[in-house]
Amino acid sequence: METIRKVAIFKINEQNYIAFHFPTFTMLRVEEKNINAFKLLLEESSNDEEIAHNCNLEISYIKELKEQIPKEFYSEELFENDHQTQISQLTFLCSTNCNLRCKYCYAQDGSYEYPAENMPPETAEKTIEFFVDKYKNIASVLFFGGEALLNFEMIKAAVEKFKNLHLQGKISEIPRYSLISNGTLLNDEIIEYLSLNKFSLTISIDGNKIINDKLRIFPNGKGTFDVILNNILKIKKNYPNINIAWESTFTNVHESLGMTVEDVNNTLKEITGIEEGMIIPAIKSDHTNFEPNLKEVKKDLKKMFHDDWQNVYEGKRINDVDFLGTIVKFMDKSSSRYMCAMGFFLFSIAPNGDIFPCHMLTSGKKPDFFIGNINDDKDHLFSNIQKMSDKLKTYDKAKNSNCNNCFAAGFCGFCPAIHILENDFKVTEQYEDTCKLVQNQVKDFLFRMAEIRLDENKWNNLLKSVDISFTENTIVC
Repeated sequence: METIRKVAIFKINEQNYIAFHFPTFTMLRVEEKNINAFKLLLEESSNDEEIAHNCNLEISYIKELKEQIPKEFYSEELFENDHQTQISQLTFLCSTNCNLRCKYCYAQDGSYEYPAENMPPETAEKTIEFFVDKYKNIASVLFFGGEALLNFEMIKAAVEKFKNLHLQGKISEIPRYSLISNGTLLNDEIIEYLSLNKFSLTISIDGNKIINDKLRIFPNGKGTFDVILNNILKIKKNYPNINIAWESTFTNVHESLGMTVEDVNNTLKEITGIEEGMIIPAIKSDHTNFEPNLKEVKKDLKKMFHDDWQNVYEGKRINDVDFLGTIVKFMDKSSSRYMCAMGFFLFSIAPNGDIFPCHMLTSGKKPDFFIGNINDDKDHLFSNIQKMSDKLKTYDKAKNSNCNNCFAAGFCGFCPAIHILENDFKVTEQYEDTCKLVQNQVKDFLFRMAEIRLDENKWNNLLKSVDISFTENTIVC
């Protein structure tokens, strides 16, 4: 692979190269016989006559070749100036209390080292007012915990606040609402409300009854599987308009029982009837260590990724939401500037109004990523937000020198919060392994997309796969 300006050049077979302008996700096929002339034209170090002479080609041919090179290939701006004026996501920790005692919980039984308490509705309303005043719009709102449904009244108050702001013309649109829940408190009233207000719902479940009831338990030690599954099936049967997904935490307990990531994935699809799901490896914390063998997890995920490529070739449904999102991002040319928008356009609010970049960095005892409290002076609070974004600038790819000439920069996204937690609440640039992994994945992705684009049948099947996946209500994050 060779990079000229912001164009990565790969040889894909004996006859063809692909040139990928990574700031704009623009890809061009270059024939092998033209590659030297193409490189010289891109470098702009010689005039057309010199290039024609050096490549033993006619000047008219060089000029024709030059016209085929998109103008953006000469731009070296990795990301356009960021004029984002809206919050990508606000996460409300509705409660730092939880009705379960999941064994691997990194958040101290959902408390995040805060007292077990619910967020008052007026705190949620004041938070919304502040962020709407400073950023105009809020694209999405996530209700989280602890267990968010222990504070259903606050959720309703926040939704009502957004409705009123929209009616007053202070926001142009209602945010997308999502809720992550352990699934044990879903009664008819709550489900009806979620349906009416177009919530996306993610329910945590870790596998079949045996494994789930070893890990996700009530305080009395009783398993949660039957309650969770009954609620999932009730929603699927009676409320088909609720966009529902599952989320599973993969642990070393799964491994001890001989389960792979793929086993969990297949099991949960079968028992819930829900294709959309996410499997997340457990992370070790000061209190627990249920972390699995990450090398094996990555191997499993890679195999599942390969299986979805086969679905693409055959025009079938794409199961992995991240993979689908990558394809859509590439086709829409929507390069992402941030590894994660936390601290830039994504914030988490504790029940007492404390503000953090992310729920995973929220802590009542560790102030490392504390931004301020919603009751602070507004200008002072906004200044602190800007200071936090500067602290996290290594995750802004436009400001990270390691990203400047990386062809995978626009695709790259990983969880900085996990990286920070693994480094004892420190921001570091020591994530070379992640960079190499992403680069290899993106290189493989570009090769396959080039192969598909050269084959009309495969291209039509790709479009069919994307269409099927969206039609069947797949969530793209």
